[in-house]
Amino acid sequence: MKRFTMTLSLLLCLGQLMAQTEGNSITTRPLTPAAKETGFRNALWYNSVNRAGLAFKPFHLSNELYLDYDWENGKFRPQTVGETLHTVSLKTSGAALVGKFMLMGNFSFINRFEKNACFNTLLYEVADDMPYFILDPNPSGWVKQEYDLGASLVSPVIADRIAFGLKLHYETKVGAKQKDPRSETYKYHVEVIPSLTVHLGKTHLLGFHGLFDNGFERGVPTLNNYMVEQKIAYNKGLGEGMIGKVGGNDGVKTIFYRSMRYGGGLQYGWGKEESFLLDLSYIGRSVDGFEQPTLPKRLGSTRSNDLQADLQVTFGKHKSNKFTLNALYSSTKGLEHVQKMNTESFNQHWEVISTNKMMLMNHLSARLTYDHLFGHDEARGWDWKTGGSLTFSNRDDCYQLPRSTFKAMYLLTEANGGRQFKFKTSTLLVALSLGYQATLDAGYFFGGKNRESMQVNYYMQENAYLSTDFLKTGGRVSWTCHRKKINWVIDLRADWAKPLTIQDNRLLCSASIGIIF
Repeated sequence: MKRFTMTLSLLLCLGQLMAQTEGNSITTRPLTPAAKETGFRNALWYNSVNRAGLAFKPFHLSNELYLDYDWENGKFRPQTVGETLHTVSLKTSGAALVGKFMLMGNFSFINRFEKNACFNTLLYEVADDMPYFILDPNPSGWVKQEYDLGASLVSPVIADRIAFGLKLHYETKVGAKQKDPRSETYKYHVEVIPSLTVHLGKTHLLGFHGLFDNGFERGVPTLNNYMVEQKIAYNKGLGEGMIGKVGGNDGVKTIFYRSMRYGGGLQYGWGKEESFLLDLSYIGRSVDGFEQPTLPKRLGSTRSNDLQADLQVTFGKHKSNKFTLNALYSSTKGLEHVQKMNTESFNQHWEVISTNKMMLMNHLSARLTYDHLFGHDEARGWDWKTGGSLTFSNRDDCYQLPRSTFKAMYLLTEANGGRQFKFKTSTLLVALSLGYQATLDAGYFFGGKNRESMQVNYYMQENAYLSTDFLKTGGRVSWTCHRKKINWVIDLRADWAKPLTIQDNRLLCSASIGIIF
């Protein structure tokens, strides 16, 4: 709590510094959420991981502090997510010019309370491309906390030609499962992204960035009732695995995962009005899972290669039009290890006899968006906004022997619009959205023997969720009260997803109160 208070105080001081240096800011200070969001929309380099580009193309400097409450309910969701979810969070972010340097920071503290989350025993969250985890058949509640801290530094332009940037991100997550078999999990990761941007002449910019990320997660199984041992399964992917238990001397021990991400990319920007930015990057990922820290035994490993391309284009007066294309291709292989115990005195350890590639996971996603803003006001934002998006996703997983497959391909279309009513001392924003997701191809085939196992049940339910067509709709009402130095904001949102072939649904409601200064 002491570290949390100190961090929050530091970021609030950063916001006060920004207010003091407002006369040196590059652009008008936004007074509403819409103006702030538009500033980020128009600052193409802000939407890239290359912070150095902001030295040539600055954005609206602003600070904010929000208290949020989110409520989700409904059975139409991934099985490892709670049927009911309550989230309370405190979030703050700010940016300031300190001398000739630009500093940015953000911090969030999040409390989550889940009910009836299924199939996850020891992990804070289950990733689609991590087949090696432990699951159990008992729906349970979870209590979770997250601490997220980010900071960025942008140098001034040196010799009218070059600038440097640095982005840091630290995240810690802790969770506790509330029903036997219980668990306590701890997870963190640290990310460092240095960047460089060079002015090539006229309106051409070329950027480079590197990335390094180190992560760790630990899950400790426990029982409230030690008289009853609990059944679990070691998942190997797409229904394969073996049965285990929590409790007793031969029960599952503490598990832990070590992860690493590394890579880099380049950016090319063009246009006097920052009209074009292409961002290409590569990221390699490795995750190794183990059981029992004092005598580590491998659970499995994954090796991934990610290729990502992002394109942003703005045009029209005051950048009223914007196209965005985001594409990500991820190829992951799952490795199983054949091991034996070396019982030599004073040198006991698990020896890896062989490593076999048993899982292949190929995931492709692409999203195209367009929006148009009517009315230009840097302080309060647009008068009208319309837009839409098209999202394609394809998941193609295969377990080698016995052969099992998991496919889910869908297309999501969305349309949205908003209107701002600007009064003398306040602004009211009203927005609506409508979407439809259509399944193009889906199916799960298990080639093993035990078709009644909990692992097979998990993948069957996941595929049923991903292959269901549904309608979605949402709304937002945001009211901003303008004061001389602080603008008070109340933001209400709701989103509802309704499948067309089953009776389930999912409702999300959120409320925020905060300040922009």
